Amino acid sequence: MTLSRRRAIAAGWLAIIGFTQRTVRSATEAEQTGFLDLNDTVAFPMDTLNDRWDLVKFDAELSTGKGDKRLQGVLLKTGVDVAGCGDLRALCTICPHEVCAVEFVEDSNGFRNVSDVVTGQPLFVCPCHFSVFDPMADGAVIGGPAHRGLYAFAFELSDNEIRITGIEAGVLDLLS
Repeated sequence: MTLSRRRAIAAGWLAIIGFTQRTVRSATEAEQTGFLDLNDTVAFPMDTLNDRWDLVKFDAELSTGKGDKRLQGVLLKTGVDVAGCGDLRALCTICPHEVCAVEFVEDSNGFRNVSDVVTGQPLFVCPCHFSVFDPMADGAVIGGPAHRGLYAFAFELSDNEIRITGIEAGVLDLLS
């Protein structure tokens, strides 16, 4: 079954079982944007991340067909650019393989024995089955059994603030 067909079926079920207007709106918006609205925006001052590889962990909540689900994430600065914002990543730290919490590993040299991936940069590594994800490539999977990269959070910059507003709609497959 294709992903768009799954989304259409999921949207139909949400309407049938009488979810709130916000949830139905989020499902429709997800089909248009690829992201679902979080229950509440998570906000950080812009100066929270100053140096390359600074990160801040956060929790976000998402309404699903099975109730509200807590998502763990990180906001990460992967480099330094002139404006100071084009180098930010907001990634869900739940492994798409077996729903384990991935860890940020600053020294990737320690993983030579468990993965062929050595990049000389920090990585996200799942301690359960050793999937490895590249923060420089928006959390793309670069080793291990995970079938895809880490799910991305949508974020926006406003008034010297970083606001986490949504999560990739595909995360619903992970939470079901």
